[in-house]
Amino acid sequence: MNAPDDPSERPSSRFEPSDKTCLIVGIVAGGLGSAFLLCGGGCLFLVFYYRSMTLETDSDELERQLIAEPQPAESDEPTPQTTTETAADDGFAEFARKVRIDLEDHPVIREHVGEIEQITYDETGSLAEPDDIVFVFQLTGSKSSGTLRAACITVSNDEEDVTSGELTLENGETFQLFPDNPLDDTAEPNSASPAPHP
Repeated sequence: MNAPDDPSERPSSRFEPSDKTCLIVGIVAGGLGSAFLLCGGGCLFLVFYYRSMTLETDSDELERQLIAEPQPAESDEPTPQTTTETAADDGFAEFARKVRIDLEDHPVIREHVGEIEQITYDETGSLAEPDDIVFVFQLTGSKSSGTLRAACITVSNDEEDVTSGELTLENGETFQLFPDNPLDDTAEPNSASPAPHP
């Protein structure tokens, strides 16, 4: 017996899913998707719940510690703060200290001021000086007090060299620290850099 020539009469080898099969596959896929969403949502909820409980516990613990620990009494004294002004003051004080070291054994200072007990940088007087290597200091010594105008050259970070200077005592007497190099004739050396303002 011959096979029919009509293609429509040939048996199909392709699987044709029935409506029941599609329905079952859809239900299974939907069920799995729903289960996945429920599990994922549940996990997210647990994570957020755990975090919120941890934060709440930590804040409660911190509150208990703060209540249990005695708080320091508030002081009327202001809290020291580092400002540009205080930093500049510290720089001026360090600059004056280096000048003091250079001059403390100078014979003119020893004779008329005595041992230097205090030296302070006079910013107003220094800014009024036309020469940018001349600085003004107020001296207090064991014998007398006075004003020092000094030409200062920075030798290193730890050393200042006073190359010329003029001391004016409280009574108005004036003395040159280096008579061979009076202050008024001092010119800025070409090879040395002037001491910077702190």
